[in-house]
Amino acid sequence: MKIWDVILWALVLVAMPMGVGALVCRLLDVKKKPAALYLVGTFTQWALFQLVTVPMIWFQGSFRPLWIGMSLVLGGAALAGWYLLLRDLWMKRETIIHGERKKPEAAAVIVLVLMIAGYLYFAYELAVHQRPDKDDARFVAAALDIVQSNTLFRVDPSTGLPAARMVQDFQRDAVAPFIVYTAYVAKVTNTNAAIIAHSVLQQSLMLGMLAAYWLLADHFFPENLFAKCGIVILVFLMIIFGDHVAVLENVALWRIWQGKAVLAAIGVPFGFWAGARIADRPKAWKPYLLFYIVMLGFCFLSITGYLLGMLMCAGFGAAYGIRNKSGWVTLKCCLPMVFFLGYYLVYTLYN
Repeated sequence: MKIWDVILWALVLVAMPMGVGALVCRLLDVKKKPAALYLVGTFTQWALFQLVTVPMIWFQGSFRPLWIGMSLVLGGAALAGWYLLLRDLWMKRETIIHGERKKPEAAAVIVLVLMIAGYLYFAYELAVHQRPDKDDARFVAAALDIVQSNTLFRVDPSTGLPAARMVQDFQRDAVAPFIVYTAYVAKVTNTNAAIIAHSVLQQSLMLGMLAAYWLLADHFFPENLFAKCGIVILVFLMIIFGDHVAVLENVALWRIWQGKAVLAAIGVPFGFWAGARIADRPKAWKPYLLFYIVMLGFCFLSITGYLLGMLMCAGFGAAYGIRNKSGWVTLKCCLPMVFFLGYYLVYTLYN
């Protein structure tokens, strides 16, 4: 591993999502907190991949125009976002320098240190311990084949030979192609896809899980540092004590590089955060647009995200519709179901 590799990974997996997030947060009136920038940008990238990749798979397109086109679009959006963000910070520098800040209590500082230590422990675990399983034959091998063959799911991972038609295992990936993101990161950083999946991508996804639960805690306890750190620590403890068996509670350690695990560890808490923001402005469109982006990201991560997304849309729609006595609010919450039903129709056609 060279320093140039680390810089490339940081640019693609951290700097670019945060730049895209800065632009989207500005457009959708989301407070520009680091965790929000990172996750909003990440899910915006995944939503764009979903919109572009599925038609390309359907029409048997090649991988080269996909990764080049997405690099240009996402790179341009990231540069614009960073420019606007840094300009805003420069204009507010006097407020940042001279503004008064409330000092946190000693207990809050201790819990913050414990939270950081817990995150570093998980980062270490992911770096030194591998937990491969049978799904590697499809997820990692497919990402390798995409990069090497310049095709999208047209190589049989069990034989390594070109397939005349899409093999059965890929029929789900054709409508939830998270594997393509692994291949994309591998291609633009010139890194083997297996290294990206099992080493590099895991670190950025663990950072995303920390950001997701931090945002969710910040929504309910905006001024309570102790409570925010405590909630994240509770999640860490649940993962640690569930590490003896591969279940959804500990996917962050077992298989966070797979789409279904990303959905459980990051998508669900971030989806709740995006949906909870609708309560503050149920008549405005911008909170809903962010929610739609997240739901489209659910489609990209896993076909399981279709079911979870529909349940989340229906739940928020029913709750906010009753609360505001408005069927229009319910309808706006449930609009993403068009994504789920449309892509599920494509999935049935593959079968």
